[in-house]
Amino acid sequence: MTDFRKQVKEYIDSQPIKAVESFDFENNTIVYKKRRDDKNITSLPGDEEVVRAYLVTKLINELGYNLEDIEFEKEYSIGRPKKVGARIDIIVYKPKSNNIFMYIECKSPDKFKKEKDVAIENQLFSLAAQEVSSGGSKIDYLVYYSINDLDLTDNVVLIDFNNFQHYNDWKDSPDYYSQLLKGYNKSPRLGLKRAFGPNDVDGRIEGVISSINQHLKYTEVKDSILFINILILALFNKEFREKVQSGLYDSKTTIDIINEMNTLIVKTGGEIDNYSFTNRKNKNLVSGLVDSTCSSMKNKKELKEDQIYPLINCLKDISNNIFPIILYGEREDKILVSETIYKYIYMHKSGKNSIISTPANITNFMVKLLDLEEKDYFVEFCSGFGNFSLSYILYMENTFNSISGDQLSGVEDADYVYLFYITTLRIIGLNLIQADNGDMLNISDLKDLIPSYNSNNKVGAAMNPPFGGKDNKLAAQLVLKGCELLPKGSLFAVILPYVFAIGNASKDGFSAPQFHKDLLENNTLLGSFSLADGTFGATASTVVTTLLIETGIPHYQKNNNNKYLRDNEGRKLPRKKTYLIYCKDDGYKILKNVRIEKTKGLGEKMSNSWISDYRNKIINPIKSTYINLYEGDEWLIEAYMETDYSENNLTQKDFEQTIREYIAYKIENRKV
Repeated sequence: MTDFRKQVKEYIDSQPIKAVESFDFENNTIVYKKRRDDKNITSLPGDEEVVRAYLVTKLINELGYNLEDIEFEKEYSIGRPKKVGARIDIIVYKPKSNNIFMYIECKSPDKFKKEKDVAIENQLFSLAAQEVSSGGSKIDYLVYYSINDLDLTDNVVLIDFNNFQHYNDWKDSPDYYSQLLKGYNKSPRLGLKRAFGPNDVDGRIEGVISSINQHLKYTEVKDSILFINILILALFNKEFREKVQSGLYDSKTTIDIINEMNTLIVKTGGEIDNYSFTNRKNKNLVSGLVDSTCSSMKNKKELKEDQIYPLINCLKDISNNIFPIILYGEREDKILVSETIYKYIYMHKSGKNSIISTPANITNFMVKLLDLEEKDYFVEFCSGFGNFSLSYILYMENTFNSISGDQLSGVEDADYVYLFYITTLRIIGLNLIQADNGDMLNISDLKDLIPSYNSNNKVGAAMNPPFGGKDNKLAAQLVLKGCELLPKGSLFAVILPYVFAIGNASKDGFSAPQFHKDLLENNTLLGSFSLADGTFGATASTVVTTLLIETGIPHYQKNNNNKYLRDNEGRKLPRKKTYLIYCKDDGYKILKNVRIEKTKGLGEKMSNSWISDYRNKIINPIKSTYINLYEGDEWLIEAYMETDYSENNLTQKDFEQTIREYIAYKIENRKV
């Protein structure tokens, strides 16, 4: 039995109200309980029937519908002479009525995206028209449905049939809701705030990026990102967006459209003027980058109007699929936009030199570690696409229901990444841009990043510096620079590879002993959190830890004569103990080379437990400790924890993996 079927079986078994009398997913048999119809369904020809079993169970247990109001497999006649040839999977009637509330077509997870357009046109709209014309029934909503085979979350396209009675009326500006409706409630109308949810955000963006990657053939990730940024910035102009959607630009040349986009973005009063840059240098840089990108777009033949996927088609796709999220989505939906755009650029291999961004469960965890209050400041060093900034915004929204742009800043040296970062802020509604495009090592004062900074409030910071090989030397410099810039007593969370925490590692100009010495001389190491293998994805080999640093306060105690206090063994005496914890079980698993939660919400539950253990200094011999730590020590819990020999925790596979990691470490550090 597949993992997908196992998950559905567990769900059906766990529900108190039974829609399914009996089933055997291994032998492909099923018997449903009595419904409004009397169809005798006994076999499972494929996963589509598994989806139906899941959905009908959900309808009567979670969404408030009754089994006696549900019909399966209603048949329709087609052709001349007429013959039975088409069926609709599920109909949910209004109580004691022939009028239909939801008219549902189910698909197996692997067919949901591939057959979406055809099924919506030829199954839902076509059969709904027959239903209305032949039976006189009214239909409220058409529903195209499946479930994510990794975590059983819903994939839903719910169409208001009262507003769109013909497919051609709907297809050019597809308005749909991405959740099943509870208890005969109405769906939100277009133009109102709504929750799209991760699956719908993902599906909308994947379709757009897939088309871009397939047809436009960018070979550098930089070019892909700049292109998408330019289109998003131009489409923020409402008049331009509406003309694109209505077809008024269909007859314009690609060159004319690019020229208009360029003008809309950089002209006085244009899109760039909607940003409030605290440093005009950054505004000028962005304007120049827009100009140069538009110039290069004019020379790209794949964008020409006679090509398969010309520029106007791409603009329509972004306008119709991504902008509804930007305009009407909840804050959580908008936060997913930039992350998902980059994810599919990376997954589709569009461009070389791809950057692996820090996963949201880790950025959320690290921001929470900083223990920020409502008026405190946050800085993201090596900002990248702004993952930590997004986690900070989400944290402030959820904790204090507020966010102010003058409390947030960052620094990023790559110009195209910096543009993506500020576009990310624009998407979620922050127009004040304090972040700097430049070399972090050249910044001399925190006020260069936060002009409004005052010492009445704390500053928290997070960083995922470039690391690996020769970049480790630079990463060490960046961490120490961050400590130098932050005010005394600030909390600074940094994600680094294990080589930074191993006391004697040295390679490619990087020296862990020197890094330890330099860091502890003026800062205190509060904690080290050994993160899960595969944190950066199934194919990423680097194992990482999060270091939590208190800046500007030396790790070791000194007396009034500025001499180090020492213990009985002559070692310098730490000012505070350091908490080390094993965070390998982060609530995620790898399926199809993708990290997904084992159960919904488990990732956040696990990271919250790490924070709770850290704050309460919980000591567990097989998981965590709280000890005096020295510069020559290993800053990883693995060096101090006891082995859990219980059968459920130590397997042959674990042993083999540990040996492989040990050998890899020895080779990397030239110890063999």
